Amino acid sequence: MRESVRAEIRQVADGLVFPEGPVWHPDGYLLFSDVHGATIERLKPDGGTATWWSVGKKTNGLILSPDRRKIIACCYSERELLEIDAETREYRVITRECDGRPYVNVNDVAADSNGFIYFSDPKWNPAPDDVQGVYCVRPDGTVFLAAHLDQQPNGLVVSPDERYLYVARSGADHIVRFQRRSDGTLTDMVIFVELERGAE
Repeated sequence: MRESVRAEIRQVADGLVFPEGPVWHPDGYLLFSDVHGATIERLKPDGGTATWWSVGKKTNGLILSPDRRKIIACCYSERELLEIDAETREYRVITRECDGRPYVNVNDVAADSNGFIYFSDPKWNPAPDDVQGVYCVRPDGTVFLAAHLDQQPNGLVVSPDERYLYVARSGADHIVRFQRRSDGTLTDMVIFVELERGAE
């Protein structure tokens, strides 16, 4: 039997275009992307937001780096993965292509404690030659296609014990699970859970 949970939901900010990708800043406040607003916003303690980062790039998924010094940001407008210094807010591009092939829509991101970064690259209405999947950035900066995965791979997360990677497929209404190897490669994909509709 499912337990019922009572929770109060209240609106703490408005005037946003497409909020997504919340992450806690090392200093204790919440950041999130306002995707089509092309900003990263900071939630103020008394409600409302203040722009934290604005350079004309549209970000979506955000995470804190394992060393807690940087924000790793998916930039779908430029189809690249970014690293933003949490203190200075300066940024650099981690990757914008793999084996000479540009990404199609850098969307969401996850990382383990050793510095392996995974990000999803889905495409809505894909062309026949579009490659959708999950990419891995190793700690030495090398990038490879960890899983060729169609049907819009979207949100993803590394399990608490870091043995697995879970990936939501928006176009398939389910979440899949991969086993992780020490070199970042993924194996043994299984459907972890079927959903009635949608998987973000």
